[in-house]
Amino acid sequence: MGKITPEKVFTGKTPKVIHFRIFGSLAYCLIPEEKRKKLDQTAEKGYLVEYSGNAREYRVYLPGSRKVVVRRDVKFMEDRAFGKSREMPFEE
Repeated sequence: MGKITPEKVFTGKTPKVIHFRIFGSLAYCLIPEEKRKKLDQTAEKGYLVEYSGNAREYRVYLPGSRKVVVRRDVKFMEDRAFGKSREMPFEE
């Protein structure tokens, strides 16, 4: 069978995984208009912790407020995920 997912074997359809992101990646969460004023910032900086139970919702840790929030409108900077660990030399 090779590299086939169980879902494709049972249903014949390839699963959609476009919403998967790297855990620990830098994330910017949109602050809803109801919770901000005209000159307030529009996004909060955080880190992806896990996926929520609903589709395309993410749990993001906000270090500024020390909270984990569930947000849907999130932009990810996956190239910055685990930057320190990628810089470390690999030992065999």
